[in-house]
Amino acid sequence: MIQVRYSKAFRPPAPVVDVLLRHPDRASGGYKVEAQLDTGADRTVIPLDAALALDLLQFGSRSAGVAGGGVVTFGICEVAISIPSVMDFVLEVAAGDEPRVLLGRDVLNCLYATLSGPTRFLDLSDQPFPAPAAP
Repeated sequence: MIQVRYSKAFRPPAPVVDVLLRHPDRASGGYKVEAQLDTGADRTVIPLDAALALDLLQFGSRSAGVAGGGVVTFGICEVAISIPSVMDFVLEVAAGDEPRVLLGRDVLNCLYATLSGPTRFLDLSDQPFPAPAAP
């Protein structure tokens, strides 16, 4: 389990977590970035620059509606994503004109997350959180 403070780089502050992106066939190297949790995203999105830097193979494309009502086409590629002390994934992601990594429901539905807006903390784990102690 990890506990992470919300990022003040967003207005209002947003839940983020550091992730390591790697080519799925390479054990070393990678691209460490901050990822924003996005419960409205069906799938995880990474910047096209990251996909190119990691030499990820694009094997398809998909169109998706985006905030503001537009439609954008994203390349689909496979990437290894590590959330240190939580979980490692290899999954298909969308790569496109996005300035940051957005962790979508494809990842979030595999984790336990507690968002505490008033305290601006995110608790994230691959295991259920312990039940609160009885009063």
